[in-house]
Amino acid sequence: MSLDVAATAAQVSTMAQQLAAHAARMKPVPDFARALLAQWHASHAEAVAYLEGQEQAGVWPFAIPIEPMLTVRRVPAEPVAYAVVAADGSQIDVDSHGLVHCCLVNVGWAAIAYGDRPDAWLANEPAVLHEDRELFVEADDGMREASESQLSMLRTVAEMERLALVAEAWRDRPGLVAIADGNLVRWELGGKKPSASSAALLHRYLGALAQLRAARIPVCGYISRPNARDVANTAALLAVRDCDRGKRAVCDRCAGRGDRLCESLRVLPDRDLFPHVRVGECTGLFRTPATVLQHYAPDDRIVFCYLRTAEEMARIELPAWCTGKQELNAILSAVYGQCLRGHGYPVALMEAHEQAVIHTGGREAFRQLVLAALNENQLEAAISSKRLSKDQRAV
Repeated sequence: MSLDVAATAAQVSTMAQQLAAHAARMKPVPDFARALLAQWHASHAEAVAYLEGQEQAGVWPFAIPIEPMLTVRRVPAEPVAYAVVAADGSQIDVDSHGLVHCCLVNVGWAAIAYGDRPDAWLANEPAVLHEDRELFVEADDGMREASESQLSMLRTVAEMERLALVAEAWRDRPGLVAIADGNLVRWELGGKKPSASSAALLHRYLGALAQLRAARIPVCGYISRPNARDVANTAALLAVRDCDRGKRAVCDRCAGRGDRLCESLRVLPDRDLFPHVRVGECTGLFRTPATVLQHYAPDDRIVFCYLRTAEEMARIELPAWCTGKQELNAILSAVYGQCLRGHGYPVALMEAHEQAVIHTGGREAFRQLVLAALNENQLEAAISSKRLSKDQRAV
């Protein structure tokens, strides 16, 4: 049976109405948050001292400013000669109803040099995973099949390892910067003690970061249209600190509202907090007290800022050792220059993605390769009845 469009339309309409009501409630919240940040801009040391006292308080994720709250930095001009390397990945997940229990991870990379020695290196490398040690992970009740998120973590590790290898191969290029796709903080581990399999993946990931640091190759993660709320949550904590509510249910600034402004901050994305940051500028640096960063070497613990391009407010994450003036300027100028060349998104990441992506034809080719290899080795090549039921219709 096809989709019930009428029933779906009614639900979509309800969703839109609820979103409109939420937008109306949220309208004063960004101005409230920015006023708080401005208030604390001149009291940087006091804000940091208060926030550091909250690190183990079990509150939602927040950020601690390394620089005064409303710091703005102009991005240096793109160098005449520089080079960037980027990596991205794609995968064909395990299909429990398919021919064989396996998955494919494809990592693509792009290395591009500008200036009087222009050059480019675009390639990819697939890896077929089929052994139990690769596809099963430890759980409290024994070994379990790796979930999609765990396989995604494995792919992320492979991307960072490839980024380090390609960067080292190009380390003689002037102005070299390495760009990863997405966060450098491995939130997947959260605040929990990692399992043996997760700890092994994290060890590999941190090893690649350390490799880049040892080679003194600046590295960053680029997050397009970020939904992070770290800085907004910081504003919420500061708002609670100075709330004049006392024993009253609602403070003066929240009178007449159905909810409290400090609580509304928790659903405000950071990208809405910085209208004073113009195109070609970035915010000051922030750090996160995320528990997972305790596993990182001190020099590799991640800090972040927000960069305004012509199209969006992007989040840039980088290791602490890259916050030196030379390394930070190299990262910001390269990333912003790449966004200008890529109409809003870094060219190198775009090219790495094109190398990594597995289109429909590639997925079918992989299936046929698996089928042929099983037949050649006289192994059973059958799919489950559930899969057959999806491919064939019967009454």
